[in-house]
Order: sequence, then structure tokens, then C-alpha cells
Amino acid sequence: MPTLLHYALTTAPFPLQASAQSGNANIATLTIVATNATSNGVTLQGVIVALPVGDGATQLTADTDGIGPVPPANWVLTQTQTTDGTIQYNFQPAGGSGTVGSNEALMFIFNNIEINTQPGTVMVEVIEGMNDCDPQSTCQTAEIAITKFPNGWGEVSFWLNPPIIPAGGTTTLKWAGPAGATYTIEYYTPQTGVVNVPAQGQPALGDEGQYPGQGQPALQLEENTTFYLSVVDDVNGQTYSAQQQITATVELPLPTITSFTGEVYADGATLLLKLTWVTDGQSCELTGTSDTLNPNGTLTITPTAIAPLLSAYTLTATNAAGNTSATLTLEWGAADYKVAISGRGLRAIVLSPDGTRAYTLQDASDDTDFLAALDTTTTPVSVVAQAGKSAAVIPWALAQSTDGTYLLVTDWYYTGSLRVLAPTASDPFQSVSNVVLNFTSMGVAVAPDGASVYVVGARGEIGVLEFTGTASNPLQLAAEQPAALSYGLTGVAVTPDSTRAYVFGEQSQVLAAYDLTVQPIKLLGEPVSLSLSPLGIAVAPDGQRIYVACSGGMLYIYEPTTNPDNPFQPVGDPFQAAGYINGVAVSVDGARVFLTLTTTSQSQPGGVQVLDVTTSPPQQVGQLIGVGLVPAAIAMSPDGTRAYVVNTGADDNSVSPLFVSSVSGSTQ
Repeated sequence: MPTLLHYALTTAPFPLQASAQSGNANIATLTIVATNATSNGVTLQGVIVALPVGDGATQLTADTDGIGPVPPANWVLTQTQTTDGTIQYNFQPAGGSGTVGSNEALMFIFNNIEINTQPGTVMVEVIEGMNDCDPQSTCQTAEIAITKFPNGWGEVSFWLNPPIIPAGGTTTLKWAGPAGATYTIEYYTPQTGVVNVPAQGQPALGDEGQYPGQGQPALQLEENTTFYLSVVDDVNGQTYSAQQQITATVELPLPTITSFTGEVYADGATLLLKLTWVTDGQSCELTGTSDTLNPNGTLTITPTAIAPLLSAYTLTATNAAGNTSATLTLEWGAADYKVAISGRGLRAIVLSPDGTRAYTLQDASDDTDFLAALDTTTTPVSVVAQAGKSAAVIPWALAQSTDGTYLLVTDWYYTGSLRVLAPTASDPFQSVSNVVLNFTSMGVAVAPDGASVYVVGARGEIGVLEFTGTASNPLQLAAEQPAALSYGLTGVAVTPDSTRAYVFGEQSQVLAAYDLTVQPIKLLGEPVSLSLSPLGIAVAPDGQRIYVACSGGMLYIYEPTTNPDNPFQPVGDPFQAAGYINGVAVSVDGARVFLTLTTTSQSQPGGVQVLDVTTSPPQQVGQLIGVGLVPAAIAMSPDGTRAYVVNTGADDNSVSPLFVSSVSGSTQ
């Protein structure tokens, strides 16, 4: 059966010469190169190389003790077996089976072979092992001929000058050998087809020369090219022939990305991203996907909460020379409308886990509605319902359970409480229960693991609540952490792994961390004193960055540490925003931070500043996005395509949707 790989054999010295009848034997090295010339990978369980042993003309060597076999990289020699007239070397991949990729090669080397004294032709056998074949009958087999010239015949040199050239560069073949022999050269390129030197009707090649010769067209190559030198001579009426090969290495230029463009468009309520690229590479890869892509193609990305839209996409084109990359950055813009909310003083917004609903909270110090439910699947976004003020309600913050079942509202009236609502299609604010807290409740956060809720108080308290699974009483107070801090707390955020809570106080100007893996929860180290009042906090999706937005337009950036006495590590100096920060959010891939700002500019009194936080210091992406007069809180959709900003100006109580609106970037 024919072999799956192509096998070629070279010798040093070239050609082989039989040893003298007496004295020291000639020593040679054999190199077998096994190349996969197909477009697919070839998987082998092993390769057996059999050398004929004996002192006759058809055997290679009579002494095998000194032979030094060298396996290819990541292969091993597992067995050497001497049979009748042969020695077999069994090579196997280190892992049991190995795949030789397209245009890849294996190299088997045999050093220190003592050539016997009889000239003649030797057949080296190569047996491929795969699918548990029987080497004696069913394995693929190749035979390679080697000629032993008579002792003292001489050596032939065959080389390239230079051996390595750039694509489109030139090289020269050179050779030198004993007089009287016939020398021919053969090679192939896609541009020329098979070339034989000398061509039919041309004078024979001399025993020393170069190709191309003087006045001939230059040998210009676009890819790696193998040249074969054949030597034939008649000695005492016996014809001997041998062939040697050398390969010119052509250094390919890196691939070129001719174009890489993106288009954002809507399919109903779903935003889609269409990416198109043209390259001269062999294949491409794209961030956010695990598949190997064609060098020219189109991909439409439908973002979901599980596979959200990224802030940037990098296309990497690959060829034999390496990789070239180009990046497209997603740009954000505001919708051409606002969603009016009756009442005043909007202060918070949360999104349902599937992103189809948004809930807002506003000041309810008078008789206005304090909750609103928005349908984010419509264009424009529409208000589904609003909830009027009930007696003794002064809300501060809201959150939603990770499964979307419950909406939680802190009410700091008198002793404080946590109101539990169960949104339904017909009643978005269906009341379920009210958990009374013995402190003035302010900020609230649900742990991402969905098991616990944390509420912070105006005197430094932290209430720990747990979901019970009971519909009528879904939350119960598990522990009430006393005022371990002598500072008032107004906000809280929990890390994605639910192991830490970060708390801050707007008036006290502190930031602190709690270990949530112990009971009772434990304060880590000492609180960090901030020079300005913190107004919002956001934790990156991977938990490795904490962003604290402070009054005066300062954004503090921290990284968590494993040191319980010092849980925060500042990242650079605080970032000075383009205005006064009111809210902060992080994109779903952690690459962008969104700041809601009020400014001193009459032409742009409010807006959203988008920062690239993969750089140090952060860099603004695009222009300030205009929204309402006084933008406050901001929330990101789970699929990464939208953000919603609440505006709280005296004459502008509304929600501004932001959308991924366009794509920008360069091809190189």
C-alpha cells in the first residue's frame, strides 16, 4: 500500500562509497525526511525504518552496533529489532499517536553507519503504522534506493548561494564532483512547472558549475523549492547513480489584511454585528470565536448574555511566515429619543438578566411614582408601568435577583427595610414581602451566585440576607453585621465569584472590602480613604478591576490583592474625567468603562464618556455621547449591545438608551 507521507533520503557524504577492503570503514549519515504534501493532517501511530544488514552489494552495513538513530521532535525510539538480513528501528510519537500537519515534515537521522565494502544499490524500507496495521502485510510501505559507489570514486558537493532568500529573490545552484560523471538537475515551481537542466538539446553539465549560468535568466523563487542533483557514472562496465536534494528556503512576507470592516444593524429588537475581511493569508482567527476561519470571509455575530458583544474584535491572518492582525473597535452612540418617566429625581436603573426589561427608581419624597418598568425590546423603548408611592416609602437603591424573579428596593424610612417585588407581565411591581432591617438601609447588591443579598446602612451596618426558595417569604435576614465601620455606607458591589463585597460611603469618603466566604463576614484590612465622595462603584466581569467614581470627576482604579490586610492595590493615578462623574459601568468584556458626566460646557451639559481601560492610563474612545442634562446611573445590557442612562435634571426625567452604533479601525 502506498504511504501517506512522501519520503526522501539524503546522505553525507554524497554519494555513498563502499569502504576499502582493508583499513577503516567509511562512516556515513543517512537522513530520511517524511513530508506531508497533502492539504490535511496525517495521523500515525509509528514509523519503522529497516536497513539491510550484511556484507553484500545489496546490504548497507555489516556492523550495526555503532549506529545512532535520532527520532524526530516529540517522537521516541521505542524498539530496535534485528531480523534476518535487516535491522528495524521502531519510532513512535511520544503521546502514542501524532499528527503531521499539511506541509509539515518529520526527520529521521541515522548517524555513524559503517558502509560495507561492496558497491551496489541498497533498498531502505519505511513502514507507516496506523490503525493497528500489520507491518508484515497491511501497513503502508515505501522503498528508497541508495547507491554505494566504488571506494575512492569521490564526493559531490551541491549547494545554494544564498540558501535563504526573500519571496521573489534570486539564488544560484552550485556543484562540484569527479570528472567523467553525468550531472543533471531537476526542480519544480508553480510558475515554471518541471524544469530539467540541461534542457533537451542543450550541452551536458560539467563536473563543476553553477545554474543559472552566465547570461542566463536569474533563478527567482516565490516559495520554498527543492532541487535534485542526479549523478551517473560507469565504472568498470557497471552503472552507478545517486541523487541528492537541497531546498531553497524562501522567507515569505507576513500576510496582508486588505480589508477588515464591520457593520452594526438591527434585526427587530436584536442588534447584529457583521464582520467582513479580505486577506492573502492561509487562514484567519477572530477574537471571540474558537474556529479557524477562511482567509476571506464574512461572519455575522448575534450577541447573547452568554456570548456577549465584545468592545473590539481582532482579526489575525496567518501564513507560513507568521501573523498579521487588525482590530475593529465598536463605537457607541445615543438613540435619537429619550424615554420620559413621570415624576422627578431618577437615581437608579437595573436590567433583567435577559435584558428585556429595565427598572428605574426615583426620589419619592412626595407623591410621585417611584418605580418604572421599561420594555427594552421595542423601538423606541417603552414604559410598561409605573408604581405610585405607598405610605412611608423613601427608596434609595434597587437590585434584581440573578434569575430575574425578584426586584429588591431599599427603603430607608424610619428603621429601614428591603421591599421584595416579583415582576410579572401583568404586574411588574407585584409586592411579595418586606424584610425589616434594624438600620437605615441604603445600597443593595445581589451576589452573582444568586444565593445572598447584601444591604449596607447609613451607620456602617451590613445586612446579609439569603433566598429561601419560599414564594411567600423569599428572603430572610441571615445575619446583621454590626457597625464594624464607624463610617456611613451608601453603596455596595459584589465580585463575580461572590467572595468579596466592596462597600463605600458617600459622606464618609471611604472604600472597604469584606470577605464573604466566612460567617460572619469579615472586614479586610482598613478602609481606604478617598479624597472625594464616592458616588458609584463597578467591578469588572473578571473581578480583577474595581472602578470607583467620585465627585469632582475622579475615577479611582484598584486591583484586588490576596493580602487580607491590604485588599486593594491602586492602578496608576486617579483618572480625571471630562466632567463631574455621577455614575459608572463596565462593559461585559471588561475593556470599556462608561462614565455619566455633567460638565461646565453650555453646548454639552451632560454626556457619557467611554474609556478604553486596556491602556494605562485609560484613553477616551470616541467623543462624549450626549444624553440628558444631568445623567446619573447607567446599566449595561447582558449581551453588551446597549446601555441605559437615567437623566435626573429638573426638566428632564428620562432614560437615554445607548447603542453600539458603528465600527471603526484600520486594516494594518
